[in-house]
Amino acid sequence: LVRPPLKVSPSSLTGAAARIVETVPIGRRIDTGASDDRSRLGEAIHACIAADLATTAKPLDMSEVASILKRMQAADEVDPAALHGQLGALRSWLVSRWPDAIPVIELPVARATSGGQHVQGRTDLVLRTTTGWILMDHKSTPQGRDQWGDLATTYAGQLAAYRDVLQAASGLPVEEMWLILPVAGAALRVEVT
Repeated sequence: LVRPPLKVSPSSLTGAAARIVETVPIGRRIDTGASDDRSRLGEAIHACIAADLATTAKPLDMSEVASILKRMQAADEVDPAALHGQLGALRSWLVSRWPDAIPVIELPVARATSGGQHVQGRTDLVLRTTTGWILMDHKSTPQGRDQWGDLATTYAGQLAAYRDVLQAASGLPVEEMWLILPVAGAALRVEVT
C-alpha cells in the first residue's frame, strides 16, 4: 500500500490543465545573462517585487533594489536599473487594472484536503477586491512567448492548489489567476481546469 505524503507543497503539484486567456506586456524584457543559479536569481527578483509592493506609498528606489540584489548574491546577474524599471511597470499595471484592490504579499495558506493531506504554502501576491481575490505567482523565467503555454501547464497545479485553499478559507472566489513574468516582461492570465 502506497500512502500519499501527509504534507503537500502547492509548488510540487502537477496534473492540472491550463490555458492562457490573456497576455499583457509589463515593461520590457530584462537580460539576466547566463545566470549559473536561476533559483537564487529568482529569489532575489521575488524579494524585490515583494519589498516594492509591501508599502504602497513608497516603492523601492534604485539603490534599494541594488542593495537587495547584492545581499542575495545576485548583483552580477541582473541590472538593478532594469529590474527597478520592471517593478515600476508592474506596480503601474496593478494600480491601473485593480485601482481599489488591496495587495497582500506572501500570504501563508494551509488546508486539509478530503483525502487527509495537508496543503501548505505561501502565495506570492493576492489582491483583495470587493468581491474576491486575484491570485498572482511570480516566475523569473526568461522563456519567450512560444514557451508560455507550457509554462502555464507546468504551474497549473500550483495555481489550482492556491485557488482552492483561498476559496475554502475565505468563502470568496478567486476571480482571476496570473503568472507574472518580470524577466520576460509579461503577465499571463491563466484558466486552470
